[in-house]
Amino acid sequence: MRNDKISHAFNDVRRPKIHIIPAKIVDCGLELVQVAHRLELKHQVNVFHKTFRTSRGKYTKSGIYIDSTMPGAPLTFIHELGHHLDYEELGRVFHKPCSTESGSELSRLVRLMRASKTYHVIISDEDLSNYKRRYYASAVELWARAYTQFVIRRCIDAGFTFDNMPNQPFKWEDKDFDPIYAEIMEVFSARGWV
Repeated sequence: MRNDKISHAFNDVRRPKIHIIPAKIVDCGLELVQVAHRLELKHQVNVFHKTFRTSRGKYTKSGIYIDSTMPGAPLTFIHELGHHLDYEELGRVFHKPCSTESGSELSRLVRLMRASKTYHVIISDEDLSNYKRRYYASAVELWARAYTQFVIRRCIDAGFTFDNMPNQPFKWEDKDFDPIYAEIMEVFSARGWV
């Protein structure tokens, strides 16, 4: 069952490097999300294909951009959809990430993520540049990674198997993720999403 607030592409001659993303990638990602939880979007999100040199995808106000040639593109879609939820579906201020709002519904979750072993590995990883360390440790990126891991865990619990799962840096170990998972369940339960 697809959410009608997700559009696969639009025509824009000012952006010649943007192409229509294969619908099967979005459909597969949405199927996984809808196994994990109900998804009711208030705001439309557009999804495009774009090739990146340094990443698999990107979220912007104009939509989700995914390098659909990379393995695990549906999981990249889920990660970027997590950013959309953070910026436009959760919280009180449109286009401001809920994960950074003081007192928001994700505030407790951010504290739990920052108390995790994985977070401490990120902030102490001397192989990362200062920029990358700040990026991986940001509330916005922690949320999108936790959301993706939440969807994957819910799907595995429902009997799904993942053949070509990309290697995600700084993934939480199951025990480290348990309190994060429980908090996402609480946030989504309060919204009627699980």
